[in-house]
Amino acid sequence: SKVTVYTLPEYNDEFVQTYYGYETIAAFETALRASVQEQYDANKRYYAMSEVWTKVVEGAQVLQYPEAEYQEAYDANLAPYTMAASNASMPLATYLELAAGITESELYAQLEEVAKGTVKEEMIFWYIVEQENITLSDAEYKKNVEELVAARGLESLEEMLELYGATEETLRESMLF
Repeated sequence: SKVTVYTLPEYNDEFVQTYYGYETIAAFETALRASVQEQYDANKRYYAMSEVWTKVVEGAQVLQYPEAEYQEAYDANLAPYTMAASNASMPLATYLELAAGITESELYAQLEEVAKGTVKEEMIFWYIVEQENITLSDAEYKKNVEELVAARGLESLEEMLELYGATEETLRESMLF
């Protein structure tokens, strides 16, 4: 048998020059600290926004759901189940019982709530966009796209859209949000 011994390199200026491209440990640690702080700030903003959004959605009341949007959301959430049952060559009821331990009526009730939640959030979102006159200029869109593509190490917008299964429309909506 063979024994392999790994020796960790000494943490010094030469190490950070070789592996991280910084001249000194101090420069490396300053950059690392800034990166961690930036990530912390981004997470803090995200969680604050998420908390506010949850409160807005909880506080809003929907008087009537638009039928077309509701049905679209419902069907989109049902599709994976029907496809999985079809791929397994079994009726939906059998598939649901075996895979999830639920009945069709339980699934339909869950999907109804999910679809209503999706439509409610979309209605609130577009209402706020309209009331606050929120817009996304072509220049802002282009700048955001360039930043997103670069941050993900991708070559183009098309590559990013394909990778995430998105469209320019959904990307614009995400930027508006």
